[in-house]
Amino acid sequence: MAELDKRLLRWLPHRPPMLLLDRAVEVSAEAATAIVSITAESPFYLASLGGVPSCIGLEYMGQTAALSDGWRREQGMVEPTIGFFLGCRSFTAHTDHFALGDSLEVRAWGATFVGDHLVNFSCAIHGASNGSELATGSLSVMLKPV
Repeated sequence: MAELDKRLLRWLPHRPPMLLLDRAVEVSAEAATAIVSITAESPFYLASLGGVPSCIGLEYMGQTAALSDGWRREQGMVEPTIGFFLGCRSFTAHTDHFALGDSLEVRAWGATFVGDHLVNFSCAIHGASNGSELATGSLSVMLKPV
């Protein structure tokens, strides 16, 4: 695993080995961007596939979206919550796996709140080096106060 960005430990409840992001690039109340580096030590790496199955991109998206909530909590904008993934609309992967050596840029934006406890994010995963779109989806998350 690449060197872990310590801000992730402040903003996310996840811990290795289930902390799948490597670095937060940009985080605000409405959006977040993170980097994931695919290595042979990456959780869910399959040597037979030569990478990580693209369905794991859904978790990359979820953890990236959660960065916004952690950042808002740290800024004193919200009380602590636990996010429960409710579903994803239109998850589309343009590849069957993220290959060994890939660096992924994962974005979650457009946080749309429905009442106090439901939030929707648009998400995308791009190749960090060439910008090619690898996956997209729209997540729905319920926020439960702690």
